[in-house]
Amino acid sequence: HEHEGAALLLLFALSQWVEERLSLRASASLDSLSRMSPETARRVSEEAATLASAESSIETPASGLRTGDRIIVRAGEVVPVDGEIIDGTSQVRLDHLTGEPLPLTVSRGDEIMS
Repeated sequence: HEHEGAALLLLFALSQWVEERLSLRASASLDSLSRMSPETARRVSEEAATLASAESSIETPASGLRTGDRIIVRAGEVVPVDGEIIDGTSQVRLDHLTGEPLPLTVSRGDEIMS
């Protein structure tokens, strides 16, 4: 019976060690995904009738965007904030969300997540 108790203690210690390792690995993966999200966005002026007619965009922190702001996301870029495509068609990267390296084709009316 003495050996059974020691074996149980060993199993508990081993399971705790495995759990800590998996938790650290998952945390590192989440950190690397969050670093893939852009910190800035190109905001378009409110006067532009369409994004194609926008003369210029202003580089702004993504955290400073408000509901209703319009931004330009160029082909192959990571989308900095959640939103809806209001003009144009393009391909955007979502590998930070899905793990898939292939870009997703989006067009007017599509909702997109960052």
